[in-house]
Amino acid sequence: MKTKAIEHDIKNDIKSRYEAIRWTLDERMHRLWAATEAKVLGHGGVTALSGITGLSRIVIRRGIKELEAQAFPAPESGVQRIRKPGAGPKLLTETFPTLLADLESLVDPETRGDPMSAL
Repeated sequence: MKTKAIEHDIKNDIKSRYEAIRWTLDERMHRLWAATEAKVLGHGGVTALSGITGLSRIVIRRGIKELEAQAFPAPESGVQRIRKPGAGPKLLTETFPTLLADLESLVDPETRGDPMSAL
């Protein structure tokens, strides 16, 4: 009975720490912070942190691997990328090749008609 109360207190402490700093963390720091907390908890820590933070267990495990490998690339120009180059959504112009031409046709004065006439 006493261990359940301690576990509950620990989870509440972790949740309080997370809520205090979560808005300052980027993707990578979320992952590393959760991985550190999960390692401190030991067995079942990944699942517990997943439930507390809403991060997936896969993301937390990836953070643990990064911590163990100490895979922290140094920033090249003072700015460190969070995602690998090419990650993220594609440009709309790549997805829709005619997008710019279509938009231009919407604002072209000859296509849209007489600006003095009532719509």
